[in-house]
Amino acid sequence: MWSLFQAIKRSWSEHFITQFTSFLVVTMALLAVLVMGLALDNTGKILDRWGRITKLTVYLKESYQESDLENLKQFVASSPLTESYELVPANVVAQKFNRTFSQLSGKNIEAEKIEKFFPAIVEIQIDKTIQGSQSRVSALAGDLSKKHPFVSRVTYGKNWLNRYSTILGSIASVSFLIMGLLMMGAFIACASVVKTMLHARGDEIEILELIGANRLAIYLPQLTNVLSTIVVAFVVSLCVAFSLFYHIQEGDFIGYQVKESMEFLSFWQLTLLFSVLVGGSLLYSVFAIYQLLPATQKKQMRGLF
Repeated sequence: MWSLFQAIKRSWSEHFITQFTSFLVVTMALLAVLVMGLALDNTGKILDRWGRITKLTVYLKESYQESDLENLKQFVASSPLTESYELVPANVVAQKFNRTFSQLSGKNIEAEKIEKFFPAIVEIQIDKTIQGSQSRVSALAGDLSKKHPFVSRVTYGKNWLNRYSTILGSIASVSFLIMGLLMMGAFIACASVVKTMLHARGDEIEILELIGANRLAIYLPQLTNVLSTIVVAFVVSLCVAFSLFYHIQEGDFIGYQVKESMEFLSFWQLTLLFSVLVGGSLLYSVFAIYQLLPATQKKQMRGLF
């Protein structure tokens, strides 16, 4: 253990610029991956929450009768998707529009004058356990329109969210590609340190091999140095990413509902990222060692690793 520590210390003291540059590259690449992952993960969660169908609005034709309304109520009440429902008469719909129009424009319109332009509606609140099932809600909307001729139309959902989700999917694909390239950059940075160390110690390594030193003892310090750089870079980038996440949640520039949906990356997501980083960096480093070996030693090296 002490010899490994001494080897790492020697690498940093003799090749500080190379080591520090590699550490910065790995740290910045990891930080970018963490920030992009946080953004994509939380945007998906926010859209999922906002995109849940919580209510259907059934628009009635002017010609509907009380008997029609009773039939509709019975149908709605019998549906397992219904949590509650409410009839909103045309005059109430007109009043709501008038209040909204007044708040936006500062002008007021007499509800009686515009009442004829607004149909009566039935608002159906969807059961919370089924709000994510768009197919079942869509089937209910279709039944409402087909089985009740006095229903003019049924609206639900948020189409702009569906369009935004499609765009987000394309952005996510590009983001994953960028994150993959960043991770590749981190792997190459780690491997470049190994190459630099081995080039600098070429004569020393030849002497150690001539006196019968174990190859694992020669190359293990280089891999341990890579692993220590990865661990420190991962901890630093994780602390910075969490600090940014904390300040965003504590700030006032995003709404409460958005904050409520935001979460930091899970333990398993972080474990996966760390595992990929360690595995990829060590693999690239081993390959860098392999490339520097003479042809006669490459066969022996294959069996060693």
